[in-house]
Amino acid sequence: MFNKYKKIIIIILIVILLFLVWSIFINDDPEIEPLLITRDSEEVGDLGEKIIQTLNRVKKIELDKSVFSHPVFIRLEDYSRDIQKQGVGRNNPFEPFSASDGVIVEEPETELNNEN
Repeated sequence: MFNKYKKIIIIILIVILLFLVWSIFINDDPEIEPLLITRDSEEVGDLGEKIIQTLNRVKKIELDKSVFSHPVFIRLEDYSRDIQKQGVGRNNPFEPFSASDGVIVEEPETELNNEN
């Protein structure tokens, strides 16, 4: 049975091989971007200059402290709540829970526990 389809299989393999060779070595698709892009030092210098100018503008910003003495600001109330301390965690987070971890594991309430 293999001898019957031997020529067809060989032709298909040759076509696939030719396509692979063409797509890897011969096809120069201009739409594919290179993995490494180099820039002129002038472009990098211009970018660095813009960053320095922006940083200098940020340094020149002055805050008007009179805002904090304005009556509207003084009337503001703090509604924040203190955050309670919580446990830091476990040494091995992948280890199954046990009573020695300091974690209180509550058993789920069932009808058997509520037989009062």
